[in-house]
Amino acid sequence: RQMCIRDRPKKQNELILPCRFDDIKLLTSGYYEILINNLKGLEDAKGNILYDPKYEEQLVFEKHIIVKNQEKYGVLDKEGFNIIPTMHDLIQQDDDNNFIILTKGKREKIK
Repeated sequence: RQMCIRDRPKKQNELILPCRFDDIKLLTSGYYEILINNLKGLEDAKGNILYDPKYEEQLVFEKHIIVKNQEKYGVLDKEGFNIIPTMHDLIQQDDDNNFIILTKGKREKIK
C-alpha cells in the first residue's frame, strides 16, 4: 500500500505528494516525513523532496536535521545538504542550539 497527499477539494483535489511512499507524516515543522522500507526522507509543504528516504532516524529542528544511518549520526541543513558528515557515534543539540558530538569516546561541542 502506498500513501499520497492531496489538497482539499476547493483546490480541485490536486496531488501534493505522489503515491510512492509507504507512509507520510506531517511534522510540526510543516515538513513531511516520507517513508519507504522503514527509511526516512523529507519533503516540504510544496512537495519538493529535500532528500529521499535513506535514514533510519531523523530529528527535524528549526534550521537543521539530525540524521542516523548505519548506527552513525550526522547533520543536514533544511535543503538536505551535509553540515556534519554522517560518521559520528552520537549527535545531540543542547539548549543553546550547539551540537554535542561524540566520536570514538571523544566529546566535542560545535556552535
